[in-house]
Amino acid sequence: MDLYIVRHGQSTNNTGETHVPDPQLTEIGQRLEIPMPDSLPSHVAATLSGLGITHLYASPLLRALQTAKAISAEVGVSPRATPELCEFGGVPPHREGTGYAQGNGLTRAEIRALLPGATFSDDVTDHGWWFLERSVIDSDGPEIFLKARENAMSLIAQLKRDHDDADQVALVTHGGSGSLIIETLLWGQPEMDRQRFSLENTSLSLVRVSDQMTRARYVNRVTHLPAELIT
Repeated sequence: MDLYIVRHGQSTNNTGETHVPDPQLTEIGQRLEIPMPDSLPSHVAATLSGLGITHLYASPLLRALQTAKAISAEVGVSPRATPELCEFGGVPPHREGTGYAQGNGLTRAEIRALLPGATFSDDVTDHGWWFLERSVIDSDGPEIFLKARENAMSLIAQLKRDHDDADQVALVTHGGSGSLIIETLLWGQPEMDRQRFSLENTSLSLVRVSDQMTRARYVNRVTHLPAELIT
């Protein structure tokens, strides 16, 4: 199978407009219903439309779902919301009133409101989804990385079980988790203090996976974007 790893479009947290647990895309990134020349997801969606995408998976974080919506409209494939694709730590814990709440993530109903045709992995429920247990969130960084690596390995194993050489699979993910997925595909167990790749917003990476070998064809490709929109 061919795995196209897509980082989401620019988010409001990327630009510093917001500092929230689950940010949305910027104004440019939200121009999804009528693609505009400077719409980041539309550029990557148009590129993917010519590649024969057969399956589309997306992180259930809002910015990735919004990007997946544009891609889904172009390639004609409904996305599957998959928490293993989310960024390190999932939805961060955040202040609510006087308490300290763990982020639950969007519910199935909330995701369907954005993407009516979406399907879900079992861990996306009517009450939301969870990437980390509270005990892990409250701990130091190594546990968060190890959990993210475990999820990358689980996702890759699932993809290898469910897809054959002819499948063209797109994964809409994030900077950290996308890099970790690529590293895990190529090296098995990445080290926490060594990040080999940096992924720009709406960059494309292609890893070809077969019984014989796993090979990176390209990483962090942004040639589908105008120079002023590379972020």
